[in-house]
Amino acid sequence: MSSLPCPHCGGASPLASWLDRADAKLAPAASLRAQCPRCDAETHLALRSGEAAVGSLSPAPAMFRPERRAQIAGLEVRERFDHIAIALETRRWR
Repeated sequence: MSSLPCPHCGGASPLASWLDRADAKLAPAASLRAQCPRCDAETHLALRSGEAAVGSLSPAPAMFRPERRAQIAGLEVRERFDHIAIALETRRWR
């Protein structure tokens, strides 16, 4: 499984660890807010099937600014009006 590095501490963590710490979908920026599994810093994730990016949000208007991208085999993402349905291997998040 591919890992994503934290923009703050540089430590890499598996995508599942990031998703376990994601708590909110930010619709205007099409991203998720999450905490780094290593240093607890707040950062943002943008997901689409087969790819994940870690980065930050720009000030108004809220737009996602990727810092690193990774190809993630087995990642399936479906956006809904009020949530994002995510599947990775045998795990699921919503």
